[in-house]
Amino acid sequence: VSINIGSAVEIEWSSISGETYQVQYSTNLVSTNWFDLGGTIMATNAANNLLDSANGVPSRFCRVISD
Repeated sequence: VSINIGSAVEIEWSSISGETYQVQYSTNLVSTNWFDLGGTIMATNAANNLLDSANGVPSRFCRVISD
């Protein structure tokens, strides 16, 4: 789930407390190149989020993977 907040996008996902997650992005869905968006996040709740500054950033796709 993503929500626009001014010049940023909040990415929120369901998680398991104690698990580690990495948010990644790509500029298109055809490419197999995904890049880390920030560092890993240790879940502390059933839902976690990351605020991504979208100021001046071209469109991109995000995914969340568990480590």
